[in-house]
Amino acid sequence: MSLSFLSKITVGLAIMAALFTGCEKAMEGAKKVFNAEAGRSTETASRPRVNAVTASASVIPQGWCSLKFEPGVGPKLTLPKTQLLNQGKTTGEHPRWVNMWATWCKPCIAELLHILSWHKAKLGTGTDINLELLSIDEDEKVLQAFMTRRPELAAIKQQRMVNPSELEEFAKSLGLDEDTTVPIHIFTDRQDHIVCVRTGGIADTDLGVVRELLK
Repeated sequence: MSLSFLSKITVGLAIMAALFTGCEKAMEGAKKVFNAEAGRSTETASRPRVNAVTASASVIPQGWCSLKFEPGVGPKLTLPKTQLLNQGKTTGEHPRWVNMWATWCKPCIAELLHILSWHKAKLGTGTDINLELLSIDEDEKVLQAFMTRRPELAAIKQQRMVNPSELEEFAKSLGLDEDTTVPIHIFTDRQDHIVCVRTGGIADTDLGVVRELLK
């Protein structure tokens, strides 16, 4: 068998291997998109207190909530003194999601896109929820300028802590460490009992967990 013929076979096998590898990568990418839509994660998250969401979207991963209560059992949510900036569309006795954030908080800004899209889509399940943004910005003008640049926030209730320095005291009242900072997510049932408090960001793969908390 000639050397030239062997070389052709070798090249052909290499091309087939490359194509197979490309197909595997494409399939893996498709699986990730599907799992994100389903609220699942295909890999272990790197953030503290976040485990990979299991195949069953009804399971809340251990440690995902910094504080967790059964519906109707947890304390009633009492926010610190706030300034209402925009009433938005909050109606009736619906599950409540309070997102504490700030314009200078990069993880807060990064998660806004999918949080707003989930709210608009009613979590993909037809569930009405009351989403509220509670800012701890010191400078109200900076916050107002940010809101002006983001017209999609007009449908969301927006508030600002009158005294952002009171965040430490509020965190302690919830049962969190006094040095806790934003983002902080507070989920309640329909009667305003806290069911989960999460410190840290929300990823696009967390949709299944949020659905379960706000069902």
